[in-house]
Amino acid sequence: MADFVGAVDQGTTSTRFMIFDHAGNEVAKHQLEHAQILPRSGWVEHDPGEIWERTDSVMRNALRHGNLSPTDLAAIGITNQRETTVVWDFAELVRHGGEKAVLRADRFRAGVEHQDSPAVYALEGSLAVTGSAVQWLRDQMKIISNAAESETLARTVKDNGDMYFVPAFSGLFAPYWRSDARGAIVGLARHNDNGHLARATLEAICYQSRDVVEAMEQDSGVHLDVLKVDGGVTANDLCMQIQADVLGVPVSRPVIAETTALGAACAAGLATGFWRDTDELRTHWQESKRWEPPWSEGQRAVGYAGWKQAVERTLNWVKVEVP
Repeated sequence: MADFVGAVDQGTTSTRFMIFDHAGNEVAKHQLEHAQILPRSGWVEHDPGEIWERTDSVMRNALRHGNLSPTDLAAIGITNQRETTVVWDFAELVRHGGEKAVLRADRFRAGVEHQDSPAVYALEGSLAVTGSAVQWLRDQMKIISNAAESETLARTVKDNGDMYFVPAFSGLFAPYWRSDARGAIVGLARHNDNGHLARATLEAICYQSRDVVEAMEQDSGVHLDVLKVDGGVTANDLCMQIQADVLGVPVSRPVIAETTALGAACAAGLATGFWRDTDELRTHWQESKRWEPPWSEGQRAVGYAGWKQAVERTLNWVKVEVP
């Protein structure tokens, strides 16, 4: 009998394959980035052939690292880029929506969270740029050599120095949906340095999340008590602390931070009987770390007001051609 399940997580900047055991523990993984092709302003393209090769490579390497063979896997789940036939660029925030779909077509997508009886819906807000903003610091600005250095650099300053960075490289996504927007760094003064840019980049991730959370609360009428986070950026402790400060609620990181891959594995495992039901899966979740928000309401209000001003500066920057 196969004792493991696998998951392909094909994302905007990389492809990973993860293998989990029956207790939901990570057994092995491998991850490879693929090229970001930027033919013109606002466009991001990928080579589908390269993505296919990366997928094949990460699966083979993860199995080798775990000393496993394909027959050791009961099932493989797949989660991938959506919304176009080949590629799309968007980091996102998903909220449990209950048994009734809450939908503002101008702000969010409502999708089936899981197809039990009755169906349970999720309210989903897509963010334009999150972790890929850190990649931009590495690849385009060349002020860091790896993602971890963004935290080290940001810690060289005590705050953003009144500088805001709105990474609207391809426009603004939820809750604005403005394709005419473009990225901007505002509030720049003579004293600002690379540390302030790194700090403003991390803050941009957090303020985009607050934009979505506030809009979701308005539409659903449900207040957020704690934000559960996942993905590679959660390894950045400073970013997670800023997120708690900006939202004014605790931020919780799980032991398995790659929730997207884990979710795909869980879906595949449930479909094949590897796991009995969702109740069994809930017993696997464990918190790794929690951040509490020490900022005062005044600090939070001032910081967010500056962000909203910065967002305004990005609008009406390009003329959108309607086909």
